[in-house]
Amino acid sequence: MAELREVVASNRPALSDEDILLMVGEQLNDLDLNIRSKLAGMKQNAARGRMLSEALNALNNQITTAAGNQAAPLDLRAPFTYADEGGARVQTRLGEVLRQFGVTVPADAKLSETTIRDLRKAIEEKATSLRSEGETSQIELQQVMSRRSQLLQITSNVMASRNESRKAIAQNIRG
Repeated sequence: MAELREVVASNRPALSDEDILLMVGEQLNDLDLNIRSKLAGMKQNAARGRMLSEALNALNNQITTAAGNQAAPLDLRAPFTYADEGGARVQTRLGEVLRQFGVTVPADAKLSETTIRDLRKAIEEKATSLRSEGETSQIELQQVMSRRSQLLQITSNVMASRNESRKAIAQNIRG
């Protein structure tokens, strides 16, 4: 967008409408790539959030099954499914998800109140972090889309101005 503003500010007549449109097209392509990248990251972030939510459900299911028996083992191999960024159902295991998010659990962990509290806290912290990343991504996406909109508006204004100048020149020549 800075390039287009420089061209407009310098009022260089050497650039044709086609040159300007090519330059704008390149900038739009860059912005569109940025938008697609941000959207893909947001989808992945949302899938990671769903994965964490399902991991918490798997943990809660084990707690329910243990029915208060704090000596019952925590099954890190407990399977569960979640929807990935494409919406496909993926089956994984509790321990794998916890490791992905940097949550370490001893292999012989029991479903004690302390273990449950610590795991829930760790999962909630990771979920909060993902939500924060998602909010930041949304703001960044809005900024890129705003820049894209501004570029289109500036281009439209430049082309309209150039067209009006041509009309005025033609009118002056006619007489």
